Amino acid sequence: MTLTSDSAVRRWEFESLGGRGVDAAADLEARRRKASEDGYQAGLKSGQSAAQGIAKRLDALLAAGANGLHLMEERLAGELLDLAVELARQVVRAEVAVKREAILPVVREALALLSQDARAVQIVIHPQDGELLRQHLADDIARGGWRVVEDRRIEPGGVRVLSSTGDVDAPLEMRWQRALATLGQDHAWHAPRD
Repeated sequence: MTLTSDSAVRRWEFESLGGRGVDAAADLEARRRKASEDGYQAGLKSGQSAAQGIAKRLDALLAAGANGLHLMEERLAGELLDLAVELARQVVRAEVAVKREAILPVVREALALLSQDARAVQIVIHPQDGELLRQHLADDIARGGWRVVEDRRIEPGGVRVLSSTGDVDAPLEMRWQRALATLGQDHAWHAPRD
């Protein structure tokens, strides 16, 4: 290193390195590039690792969200089914109350299930249904020698047929349970608040 007398600036001369000045500059540039590349690769690796961690957390969040959505759909489907069953129950009750004739096919079906040898046939129904049954099935009742028995324990719209060969029980509640069972459901005829 030499100082020039007319200037206060120091000057570095590569020759003082024993003729290796050009090699030293190239070596310095190579080291700078290597350090830059090493830094780039380390940053890239760190960024990829961070991105993978974020991706895993996002996957977990999406899975949890999908699972939550699935559970909510199941719950809503169950609640919707319960609502549909309750609506159907109210429609059937209204139908039985308004359309009293709905008992007639039920009675005919119950009688058809009896054996041909059946004797001492009694048709047990709610008192509200007695007069209607006597009006519409008078000829069948007389021809079969059947007896109509009114019983308040039988719900309106229900029927029980007793005979010497067996009984046919068709209360509205039992018919309701059978209809729901075909749908894979089990809801009581009487709602909990009834």
